[in-house]
Amino acid sequence: MPTHSLDPNQIRVLSWNIAKGRHHDWRQDLLRLSHNTDLALIQEARLEHAMHQVMPDSCWAFAPGYRRQNLTTGVLTISRAETVDHFLHSHREPLTRLPKAALVTEYRLQRSPHTLLVANVHAINFTPGTGHFHRQLLAVAHRIAHHQGPLIVCGDFNTWRNKRQRILDELIAEL
Repeated sequence: MPTHSLDPNQIRVLSWNIAKGRHHDWRQDLLRLSHNTDLALIQEARLEHAMHQVMPDSCWAFAPGYRRQNLTTGVLTISRAETVDHFLHSHREPLTRLPKAALVTEYRLQRSPHTLLVANVHAINFTPGTGHFHRQLLAVAHRIAHHQGPLIVCGDFNTWRNKRQRILDELIAEL
C-alpha cells in the first residue's frame, strides 16, 4: 500500500529515458536504480513491459505518447505516495507527427499544507526551429506556474542545441 504523503526533507528521485526497454538488462537496472526512490520518472516507458510494477506498493500515472498496434510508450511517474491529481499533456513532433507526452502529478507532503508538483517531460525533438519545443514547454509551465509549493521538473528535454537549453533555462528561472 502506498504511503499517504512524501517526506519533504528527503525525496529521492530517479529520472530516466528508458528507450522503450530496448537494453538487454533494463529491468534489472530499473529495479536497482529505483530500489530506494520515492519517485521514478520514466520517459519512453512501455506499458507492455509492466514497468509500473518495479516499485511494489506504489501509485503510478501514465501519459501515452507513441502508439502502435501492440506498443504504447509515454511518460510514467511511479510514486511511493498516493497521487492527489494528475494532468496529461500531448504534443506532436512537427516533422514526424509522432506524439510526445508530458505528465504533471501532485503529491501530499508530510507536516505541510503544501503539495509537491512533479512534471515528467519528454520534449519534442525533431524540429527545424524551436517554436514547437518552446510551445510544449510553455504548456507544461502554464500548468505548474501558479502552484504554491515545491516543484520537481525533469525528464528528457532533448536540449541538444544551445538555443533549446536557453529556452528551458529561462522557463525554469521564471518558475
